[in-house]
Amino acid sequence: RFLVGFAPGGSTDILARMVAEQMTQTWGQQVVVDNRGGAAGLIAAEFTAKSAPDGYTLLMAISNHVIAPSVYARIPYDTINDFAPVSPVGASPFLVLANLALPAKNLQEFIALAKSKPGQLNFATPGVGSIQHLSNELLNTMAGIKLVHVPYKGGVPALMDTIAGAAAVTFITPAQALPQVKAGKVKPFGISSAKRSPVLPEVPTVAEAGVPGFEAIVWFGVLTQAKAPRPIINKLHAEIARELALPEMRERMAQLGVDVLNGNPELLGKMMRDDLQKWSAVAKQAGIKPE
Repeated sequence: RFLVGFAPGGSTDILARMVAEQMTQTWGQQVVVDNRGGAAGLIAAEFTAKSAPDGYTLLMAISNHVIAPSVYARIPYDTINDFAPVSPVGASPFLVLANLALPAKNLQEFIALAKSKPGQLNFATPGVGSIQHLSNELLNTMAGIKLVHVPYKGGVPALMDTIAGAAAVTFITPAQALPQVKAGKVKPFGISSAKRSPVLPEVPTVAEAGVPGFEAIVWFGVLTQAKAPRPIINKLHAEIARELALPEMRERMAQLGVDVLNGNPELLGKMMRDDLQKWSAVAKQAGIKPE
């Protein structure tokens, strides 16, 4: 069983289904994707943490997994110690998209507009404690602006309300946003990676566009229950590594704007610990208190 803490159709769900499909073909055993959305991924994570430690329950985790302690006072598991890293899968930046009616042509003009209207412009996210929420708080801090957070129940609703004008801007993955960007329904102000994306090379990085040093990436990685036997973890990792080397898999991920992350379980564990430290500092600076 492959747990996904978000609704079908998003980047996390798509990647989980790609991995599960390959596993099913290789092992001749059905790998079922189980979407258990809500609470920024906590529901799926709790199910995984409390599952039997046999390697038969997997979680497609994202950066939200290590942000949760900064925004939720009570988490029914230990974010690090109740999980065994299996394999990193990929990483994606966010597009910073704005409503067409905003009187700003680029990110610098938007920052100037936001400074002239502190607390009057808002940003839409898939929910409190999401990586998009913290990424926008990082932008608030680094750009010296005050945008108001409006949480939704997913990235697509947040994007749709940005298009409709209920929100000024949103952070969203290229996988979810490309059709709307190419249709000219939103203004792309920047991309949150250190380098421009090959899927939208004309869009500058946020650092280039006016906020030097800014970078916010969502990673995707497979976890299982902490006490799963090491030989089983090794077998799962070897299968995922094989899948990530397939040309068709890499091509599909590139089309989603997701970079393949090659690495062992230890690399994923380090990414989790590093991001726990980074995003907890952002939450503290933004004045976010666990609720």
